[in-house]
Amino acid sequence: MQSYQLIQIKPLQKLSQHPNPSMGFPAILSLQDGREPPFVDDNHKYIAIIAKPSYNGSLYRLQENLTTESLDWEIAPLTPEEIRNEQIASFSSVEAWRMRTIAKVVPYPYVSGLLVTGDMTSLHDAAVASIAGISDPFQKAAAEEIYLGGMEIRRTSPTLNALASGLGLAEADLDNLFVQAKSFDI
Repeated sequence: MQSYQLIQIKPLQKLSQHPNPSMGFPAILSLQDGREPPFVDDNHKYIAIIAKPSYNGSLYRLQENLTTESLDWEIAPLTPEEIRNEQIASFSSVEAWRMRTIAKVVPYPYVSGLLVTGDMTSLHDAAVASIAGISDPFQKAAAEEIYLGGMEIRRTSPTLNALASGLGLAEADLDNLFVQAKSFDI
């Protein structure tokens, strides 16, 4: 005897009953071995309930495992753009010292990853000069604290994004700086 669980495919979840109970699809269906569960519809499916042992101290216990593998779905590899977007999402903030360290070794002017010829300084020095040039005392103090004194720099910070924009950094440039800052080990 094999038991099957009714699931919804999008979003993936187990169901206690079909959304339309009058269709007569129970949440759990038991069939004789060798029989296949019926087709439900494009967004619902029965999957085999397979007990998976897990180790808990000195005892094994059974737990249910609802995964794409148990649904017999293929998992497509991520595209380079998807990998990059996941990296960026995971770097929503970075320790401020890391960002300042990277900024001290990145030459400025810096445009879309390509070094521009002419007088150069570090991106850090350019950022400090840009902060010094802020006329509003509150904004200036906030920018100094965020960049120079803060413990963490958030990628979504309006002050950081305004500072980066004022320095001519594109979104991708700022993303690259976050990736670099989060990636190096000391």
